[in-house]
Amino acid sequence: MNQTLVIEPPYSLLMLEDVRGGTPPESLERSMFAATRSCLIVACQAAVDGQTTVEIITEVGDAKPLLHARYETWLESPSLVLALRSAELATYTTIPVDASETHVSIHSDSYENPSYIQIVLQSC
Repeated sequence: MNQTLVIEPPYSLLMLEDVRGGTPPESLERSMFAATRSCLIVACQAAVDGQTTVEIITEVGDAKPLLHARYETWLESPSLVLALRSAELATYTTIPVDASETHVSIHSDSYENPSYIQIVLQSC
């Protein structure tokens, strides 16, 4: 089921990981993205800069073709539920997935300070 959230993260980071937690990357290393097998971090607009719209797509045909793919990875989710969280670990939403590994593709409206992020999830 697709979801659209309008959020104001206190810090300019979002985490996508298994609902039971994952191992975050050590740093972003001056990048907008960083990932381990169990946690993806995405830089976004901080609350002081305005709202960030996050669209979570689980039906691939619904992805917006006008946005450019920015990052792709695989995430492990042994509980079959992913969670989108703030840097302070507040959960914005949970997303059921069909398999313990999910292909994640991130699209955005800007590489440096995105106010719109699309997360496309495909289970194997």
